[in-house]
Amino acid sequence: MAAQCFAKSRFLRWIFITLGLFGSLLFLAVCAAYFLPELYRIESDEANLGTGRTALLLGTSKYLVSGGENPYYRARVDTAARLYKEGVLKKIIASGDSGDDYYNEPRDMRADLISLGVSPKDIFPDGSGTRTLNSVRRCSEIFKEDSPVIISQNFHLKRALMLADALGVKADAFAAPDPDGLVFRIRNGTREIFARILALYEVLEMKL
Repeated sequence: MAAQCFAKSRFLRWIFITLGLFGSLLFLAVCAAYFLPELYRIESDEANLGTGRTALLLGTSKYLVSGGENPYYRARVDTAARLYKEGVLKKIIASGDSGDDYYNEPRDMRADLISLGVSPKDIFPDGSGTRTLNSVRRCSEIFKEDSPVIISQNFHLKRALMLADALGVKADAFAAPDPDGLVFRIRNGTREIFARILALYEVLEMKL
């Protein structure tokens, strides 16, 4: 009986040690996934971008589930149009999901960019940008742009720059304003944790 109790105790201790090590490794992996993108620099002064650049405008839904316009979408489109009219950009790759006739991010971005004064001939929709990795990769491989200015919000851009670096794309990034609402920031901050974990996995997959 004593031998059985001792063996059971050793087994439980081994289980707890294994779980502890796994938990520690998982915690370190999550920390690395979240903080590694923070090493990348977002350009805050558009004068440093030069002129005649190509933008990779990353898409998002134009409308919220509630029916109102998505402020993240509006800020990105407005920022791209402003940089275009100031001469920083000469063309814009509008990359996003074009799932069906009712949901098409590049189509929405193109229409709104035109309404803001961007020439239609300078807008290049990419409906296969279903993920950030796809958008950056296709920018280089399909559109032959290896030094784009990526436009999105700050939290998204750092992840995009990490993926661009892994792909060998020498991108700059310019941040569109973040919405003021606390609910928006909490929701997207939570989502970004999981998105960065996936991005780190994608980077490691490319490197291995």
